[in-house]
Amino acid sequence: MYTRGIEGTGTPTCWIHARVSDDWAPYRAGMRVAVLDRGLPTTSAETSPWLLPGAKTLSYAVNMAAVREAKRRGAADVLFVASDGYVLEGPTSTLLVRRGGEFLTTPVSAGVLAGTSVKSLSAWLEAHEGTAVREQLMTVPDVAGSDGAWLLSSTRLAAPITHLDETELPVDHEFTARFQQVLKGQV
Repeated sequence: MYTRGIEGTGTPTCWIHARVSDDWAPYRAGMRVAVLDRGLPTTSAETSPWLLPGAKTLSYAVNMAAVREAKRRGAADVLFVASDGYVLEGPTSTLLVRRGGEFLTTPVSAGVLAGTSVKSLSAWLEAHEGTAVREQLMTVPDVAGSDGAWLLSSTRLAAPITHLDETELPVDHEFTARFQQVLKGQV
């Protein structure tokens, strides 16, 4: 945490909290994901910016409650859907979807946080696969009918979605392995 410091001193203050990360290996092998309604439309960032829908650090109570609900349903994580039917992101992750030769993610304008992991993968995909990650609004059926989908984060890396609620999704093991390497900085 970085602050302006004690008022009037002009000297900033910084605190660092470090700990060993959880073991995310089971998630990287693939996971069931529950679809949960976030309760806001994709237009809320534009129409109601004071709600800060893309600021995950300010809404951790709701996000962690959503993960608990997913686990109650037998899933490992959550994919939020907007009240207007478009998929958003996970509580601590960004969505990446492959359809044929294209990769898609939810537009930041829909009220999601711009993901650093998807940015890294987009640069790698453009340089090595000749395609970039494109922002596009998608529905649950779009994700369920994809050729692969992942929830990306800096600690979990690329976690392939094996099931979206009860719908089984294909897992692209080749891309998953490459994504892990890219996000670990090994390529």
